[in-house]
Amino acid sequence: KDSSVCPLGVATQWTATECGERVRKYRTTHNCSYEGPSGHSINNRFIRELLSPNIYGQALRRFLHCIAEMRIHYPHQEILLGKYDGDAAFRRLHVNGRLAVASITIFMQLAYILLRLPFGSVPAPSKWCIFSEILVDLANDLLEDKTWEPEELHSPHRNLFKEPEFKEDGIPFGQAHELHVDVPLRLSVAEGFLDDLFTAVLNDTNRNERSC
Repeated sequence: KDSSVCPLGVATQWTATECGERVRKYRTTHNCSYEGPSGHSINNRFIRELLSPNIYGQALRRFLHCIAEMRIHYPHQEILLGKYDGDAAFRRLHVNGRLAVASITIFMQLAYILLRLPFGSVPAPSKWCIFSEILVDLANDLLEDKTWEPEELHSPHRNLFKEPEFKEDGIPFGQAHELHVDVPLRLSVAEGFLDDLFTAVLNDTNRNERSC
């Protein structure tokens, strides 16, 4: 009852190699704008005005402002950057039955009912944003929580994280210009974009342990 078909598709994106070369990247997506015999797609059935705003759209801008402010106050100290990939974010959030049967994919003779947020659907970024912002807020609270001792309470996977890599001695630090906006000085900051969590931390033993 109330089922509909959502064909598979391929989205073209850009990514970078380890050498910084720009290359194409392909990923599976769902054509949620496909209009079947009814003339209605999954996407045109949603009331967009009721969706939560996507806060992470300005994540990189906020992150760069924090790094610039850090560099202004500490022009000769290392700033360590980290990036943590949640991988396939939308596949980690389940949907209710009504949406699941509305995004059925037909492959050969099989009807596959997608039980997680489909890539390409209008509400997916908004729904994931709610979760990702909670994650980023929690990370920032932990970075600033002076009652937390990383040596006593830490992730069981802590040993899997790599040690920080530093540039060769003698390479001068780039300097930041004064900002046109007021940004509070933070010596450690976390931001998130979709399934990527990235951090900037002033090189300090205690803060490094917290950021991992």
